[in-house]
Amino acid sequence: MKTETPEIEYGIYIDHKKAYVITLTHGVHEEFVDDIAEIKESKVPGADDHIQKFYKAVVSRIVHPSRILVFGPAETKLELRKEIDATKSLKHVREELEKTDLMDKDQAVHYTTHYFRTKL
Repeated sequence: MKTETPEIEYGIYIDHKKAYVITLTHGVHEEFVDDIAEIKESKVPGADDHIQKFYKAVVSRIVHPSRILVFGPAETKLELRKEIDATKSLKHVREELEKTDLMDKDQAVHYTTHYFRTKL
């Protein structure tokens, strides 16, 4: 008997210093926070510089997505989108891009929850 893998909606807030990865499944959310300062020291395969490591670390958090919302104030969301597009396992996923102001973690969680409740 095959078990179904839950499809998850992801909201990714990103700016030039941090990213919040918010997962929504059945109304429950879970958060991951990546800080670019921590990523600079990490060993991420295939990443040549710290910003590429940052993007790859954020994308590595995305598992079984049904939709991905990338949002934030900076151009970094466009670069992250390129990394998502380059990831084979995410090619079938519907992506959405939104420009927002700077946000803290609670604001990003609220924005993600509200976005997926109102946009089908």
